Amino acid sequence: MDDVLTECVSVWINYLNKKTGKNLTHEDITDWNLRLSYPELTEAEITEPLLNSEFWSKVSPLKDAVKCVKKFIESDNEVVVVSASYPLSYSYKLLVLDKFFPFIPHDHVIVAHNKSFVSGDVLIDDNPKNLENRATIPFNVFLEEAHRYVQNDNDV
Repeated sequence: MDDVLTECVSVWINYLNKKTGKNLTHEDITDWNLRLSYPELTEAEITEPLLNSEFWSKVSPLKDAVKCVKKFIESDNEVVVVSASYPLSYSYKLLVLDKFFPFIPHDHVIVAHNKSFVSGDVLIDDNPKNLENRATIPFNVFLEEAHRYVQNDNDV
């Protein structure tokens, strides 16, 4: 969901920039570990925004995401959103889905940090690690947008 359907990283970076006085951009983030970009913050301070409603109220859908998912569903495909989530942020993510993707029912939303447990026909993800154990999914798409790095051809 995050940075596949919705723009989360930029909102997160803006929040962390305000907290630290930095002026980093989405393009400056090259690793999933935000502590590398904000070493002065603790892990709790970095994840804090994900646990409050104000953060999620600023999240918006990625360009054409609503249109594309709707068209995919209208073409008689089943869409299941699988998202790694902190327990306290799950309800906020559902509210974002309800607002922008009301045609995705809640019983088609799964929380799973380890996406190798998920089977299906297509996995679209912004983290190449989630595509490593993908034997049960025949078609995988890696979106480089969120963290802008591919270390070798096996990452995509």
